[in-house]
Amino acid sequence: MELKYGKRCAEWLKNAMHRCLVKRKKPQWITRAIWKKLVELWDSLEYKELCTKNKRNRLSNPSVTISRGGCISSIEHRDKEEKFTKARAEEAARLGEGAVINDDYLWVKIMGIHKRRCYGLGNLITEMAVFPTRSQSSQSTSTMDIDQSSLKEEVAELCQLVQQQNKTQKLILVAL
Repeated sequence: MELKYGKRCAEWLKNAMHRCLVKRKKPQWITRAIWKKLVELWDSLEYKELCTKNKRNRLSNPSVTISRGGCISSIEHRDKEEKFTKARAEEAARLGEGAVINDDYLWVKIMGIHKRRCYGLGNLITEMAVFPTRSQSSQSTSTMDIDQSSLKEEVAELCQLVQQQNKTQKLILVAL
């Protein structure tokens, strides 16, 4: 509530001061001494040059803001997003129609990880499985197009390993 009130007060004061500047009429709540200093400031060459410079900057490119979300500017984020879009299109062209592209892996590859976070994924990067698993290591890491026969072979190998471990455990239990 206090934050909202403070914002509303600041907005009102900004607009009131702008009206004073434009109309050049002293409101009752400003003392004569302060009004005199404000008029001197508004009439100074430095202030007029600053206003002209700021107006020119606002009009130069209204669609671009260089605010920073952390340590990377919004322009750098936009460039990386464009790079991702281009890389995704190239990957789709390379793999052909119908191939499934692992967007998470591609996104992390382009955006990079900074302080265990990835822009657009936040701290979820540690919980995601965006990196290739053992069964995908021989294939392209950005696709999920896995050969079923190789999966069947891997499952059969794992089943044999489990059976051998079970036999070993039974022998140990009998020996005890």
